[in-house]
Amino acid sequence: KIDLKQILLTLPPDSTADDINAAIGLAGIIRETVSGCEDMVRIAAETDPSQPGDLGVIRLKDTPDSVRAVLSGLPLNTVSQPIRTGRGVHLYMVCDKIQSDSNLPDRDQVRQSLLFKRLDQVSRQYLRDLRRDAFIDIRI
Repeated sequence: KIDLKQILLTLPPDSTADDINAAIGLAGIIRETVSGCEDMVRIAAETDPSQPGDLGVIRLKDTPDSVRAVLSGLPLNTVSQPIRTGRGVHLYMVCDKIQSDSNLPDRDQVRQSLLFKRLDQVSRQYLRDLRRDAFIDIRI
């Protein structure tokens, strides 16, 4: 899990190459001036108040592949390179990395465990029914 901050420079759907280059140039200037996580949130509020600057704590695997590739190698408190998406130009900063120290099983392991428990229960019921219905002829 990571504590993630962002600055989004939104672009209109009909933006031209000049608009995109201007946004990337502005992102480069912002990238050089940002000094920390609080600064990221402040600048995000100044550039576009409708977009949150603080994304909170998220799992890295829940991010899109293109963003995950950038964030996985990004050092703490360092602004990423500008990333162009359909919504605009993004700048990201990882403020904290949180390692989960719990050994909780993942979804597939839980599914397998439940399947084996159910299979064991069904086999016991089947053997019980066989023993109950068995006809034993004892002759002396």
